[in-house]
Amino acid sequence: MAVAGKNWVDVMNPGVHKGAALARVGKLLGIPAASMMTFGDTYNDAEMLTTAKYGFLMENGSEPLRQKVPFLAPSHREAGVMQVLHRVLAQNGCVC
Repeated sequence: MAVAGKNWVDVMNPGVHKGAALARVGKLLGIPAASMMTFGDTYNDAEMLTTAKYGFLMENGSEPLRQKVPFLAPSHREAGVMQVLHRVLAQNGCVC
């Protein structure tokens, strides 16, 4: 179970979450977690954000997740995903 908002709770079977799905897709495609980048904003994204080496919490995301997620992206209101992708591409793929 994951709290996804003030009036929203995600309920699913144990072990079923976005992180498990990402790991499975990575295995099927031969893409290691060390080469993955993810973006999310709330608790239902937590496992996904920690499965990928480069997990970005959106600046307007859930405050308690900031301690668990290694990277912070600008708010979605500021096209944060695009800002990060442009920066990474400009740095030849380096997330630094």
